Amino acid sequence: MTLDRRSFLLGGAAAAALTACGGGSDDPSAADGSAGAQTSVTAGRAGDQPLQIAQLFSPGPYIAALPQQRVPFALVGPDGPLRGDGDPATVRVVDQSGNESSAIAVPRFVPHAHDEDDGHDHVHVNDLRYYAPRLDFAGPGLHRLIVESTEGSGILEFAVVDRRDVPIAGPGDPFPSFVSPTASNPAGVDTLCTRNPPCELHSASVDSLLAEGRPFVVLVSTPAYCHTQFCGPVLDVLLRTLEEGDVGVTGVHVEVWANPVEVGGDVSDPQIRPAPGVEALGLEFEPVLYVVGDDGIVRERIDNLFDAEELTAALMV
Repeated sequence: MTLDRRSFLLGGAAAAALTACGGGSDDPSAADGSAGAQTSVTAGRAGDQPLQIAQLFSPGPYIAALPQQRVPFALVGPDGPLRGDGDPATVRVVDQSGNESSAIAVPRFVPHAHDEDDGHDHVHVNDLRYYAPRLDFAGPGLHRLIVESTEGSGILEFAVVDRRDVPIAGPGDPFPSFVSPTASNPAGVDTLCTRNPPCELHSASVDSLLAEGRPFVVLVSTPAYCHTQFCGPVLDVLLRTLEEGDVGVTGVHVEVWANPVEVGGDVSDPQIRPAPGVEALGLEFEPVLYVVGDDGIVRERIDNLFDAEELTAALMV
């Protein structure tokens, strides 16, 4: 473990104000550069107000200069993050040489369950609305994301890096082998699952699945300790999708921390340790979902948050 990795995980990867169930602050100033950069200007546009664009991808070298890269973001107005239903947005990305890629970004939601419902997917006015267009990047360097919607427009600047400089596995890369904790072999982790109740995705270890040539999906998330509050909702999306769909893959849930019980649940304690899967994957943010084929090659990686539609599409790759 490195101090940098521990600090990064504790700091969160996406804007802390943009919580999946609306539990966080609605003050757009609450999300600073350490938790998902934001910037905004008026952009010549369809709506009637400037918006901030809150990046929901981790700061750092994680978006590669490749076609069809996922760029998730949320829109923030004067009263906070936009929530509930909305219209598609027009998205353009322009590099420093003027090369441009564009897409129509549909509004998405990470549905959440309440005690009074049966856990089905639904949209509440409280649900954070996010967008996750797939965009083409011709080369590394600073890029400008221009978003125009019926509610306003804004601009976000961010860096794109050479694929060789992305420090974690992505589509086309071999998935690292490691022993993921199971009920029969906790592998040095004192809490198998922080979901309440614990999920059932802890019966197969990653190293065994790779050795057997079985396709699988891995979600690295910690519902009890997630900084952004996306970990629990996306785990629920994965559980429902695996239960309801004929996807033909084994699901694995990997917690982020190895010893939360040892430190009394205080993940800011200096003695907290990342779980083996976090170390093996080189992760500095969570949640992260990987889809791995029967050849052990990563088919898809989805960072931070996703809905059932995005997940189902990734499982079909």
